[in-house]
Amino acid sequence: EKLWVQYDATEAVHNYHGPLPHSPILIDQGVDDEWLKKGQLLLDNFVNACSKASMPIQYREQAGHGHGYYFIMTFIEDHFKYHKQEFDHVK
Repeated sequence: EKLWVQYDATEAVHNYHGPLPHSPILIDQGVDDEWLKKGQLLLDNFVNACSKASMPIQYREQAGHGHGYYFIMTFIEDHFKYHKQEFDHVK
């Protein structure tokens, strides 16, 4: 547990004390994700940690999608555009 905690996104939010990002963290989550249904993703913990830390987050639930390749391929372009827009904003 001590080894993986340094890679845990929820722990990173808990331990972050720097400036808040000017744009939200973008998350797309498939509602039919088998790992979510099994309680293994613990996404609520991450969302709650962001809320407590006033870390901006844009969380989008995507109906009809799981955790696989087709889910990623459906929304990856949105994420590329989002990050490009944010990168251009910072320049």
